[in-house]
Amino acid sequence: MKIAGDLTIRGVTKEIELDARFNGRLTDPWGNDRVGLEAQGEVDRKDFGLVWNSTLETGGVLVGDTVELSIELEATRA
Repeated sequence: MKIAGDLTIRGVTKEIELDARFNGRLTDPWGNDRVGLEAQGEVDRKDFGLVWNSTLETGGVLVGDTVELSIELEATRA
């Protein structure tokens, strides 16, 4: 499944979309309802105004443009 939302970095807000997987629901030993979710995706840091970089002696650059996001979430009902 896909999930979408707003991500703000250094005052710049963009809508992003992540690939997500629902890992299930259970009741823990104390009677609380819990759910698990995983999400992955990528953003381009330049889209958020993060443009600093430095050229290395070998010809490459110090910082790549792509930032990988990986989220593992467990939530409990209040």
